[in-house]
Amino acid sequence: MSSERLDSMIDLIYAADLNIDAVIVVRNGIIVLEEYPDPNYDVSTLHMIQSCTKQFTSTLMGIAIENGFIESVDARVVDFFSDWDIENLDDRKRNITIRHLLEWTDGLDWHELDYPYDDPRNTLGQMWVSDNAVKYCLDRPMVRDPGEQWYVNSGTMIIAGGIITRVTGLTVPEFAEEHLFGSIGIDSYHWSMIGGGSAGGWYHSDGGLYLTPRDMARYGFLMLNNGTWDQEQIVSQQWVGDATNLQVQTTWGQPYSGFGYQWYIMPSLGAYAALGHYQQSIFVVPEHDLVVVFTGNIADGDPYWDAGFLEYNIIRAVTEYRPPESIATTDIGITNSTTTSSGYDTSELIALQNTVFVLVVAGVLALLTFAASGRILTRRNSR
Repeated sequence: MSSERLDSMIDLIYAADLNIDAVIVVRNGIIVLEEYPDPNYDVSTLHMIQSCTKQFTSTLMGIAIENGFIESVDARVVDFFSDWDIENLDDRKRNITIRHLLEWTDGLDWHELDYPYDDPRNTLGQMWVSDNAVKYCLDRPMVRDPGEQWYVNSGTMIIAGGIITRVTGLTVPEFAEEHLFGSIGIDSYHWSMIGGGSAGGWYHSDGGLYLTPRDMARYGFLMLNNGTWDQEQIVSQQWVGDATNLQVQTTWGQPYSGFGYQWYIMPSLGAYAALGHYQQSIFVVPEHDLVVVFTGNIADGDPYWDAGFLEYNIIRAVTEYRPPESIATTDIGITNSTTTSSGYDTSELIALQNTVFVLVVAGVLALLTFAASGRILTRRNSR
């Protein structure tokens, strides 16, 4: 990769004081960049990942289906709450399926982005102060047929979390620990409850997960490798494919013009993404074997930089990189490669000198640097 592209990104973050807390770039399973511009954060600090939580909930739904707790994504939502008195129940609501929840084509009346979050008309805010958050979401009236139109509705992942809890008998974090987190090495996290537990005791399955950026990257790496971790299938390859490929068009246009099962599809970049408020993001770029994580605290109304950095700095650090010609050390009669065993240009790691001694010393320093920065895996996942 081109270190110049990556360095210019980091320089801009500091120079413009962009309120980005962490940046991690993983290529070929190795952390090639890890930076914490905000001194309040480091490698071990948990960060609220906001709506990136939704993609975790989506994956847990896939695992619940694979384990037989739920028949399929075409199961009807109201059937999981048959003992509840659901308001505004009509044929359209009866036909909402889990697929519609995952694709945001549910058809429920929802005004999350139409008003500021502190506006009493905001339905997400109303959910937070309700007696039962899941029921509040289910009770919303219908405004269109399921499957008709994509529309942002965080309440769908609250409903999804409620379904997971009802069919498994476990809370969302308990199910995650048993079937996801433990399998990929996530052992430090926090998952908050809606309203601190006052909204029916439901977990905040649309935005309440706290992780370290490295563990966000672990999850992205799981998806990059089609649901496998150390040769173990954690979530099925079929589910990962369905979740991270186009199911419906968004109304946002490029770069987030498509939507899968809660994953934003970025066809112009060959990527898919988990996105959260205040610029939390996990980008996966399969073609270039990349996982990129940003955490931040970008204020509402200020521009988000993550997608631009992904395109112009990180992807181009791969596509524009050209290894220099091998340096012939004719004085001692051998030719040394200009790339390290990890595939990265040694000019990114050391100041190349035309003597074997300096190359050996610098190579050792480079290996120590990589060891200090850490690997995502103890060994590379099979794909």
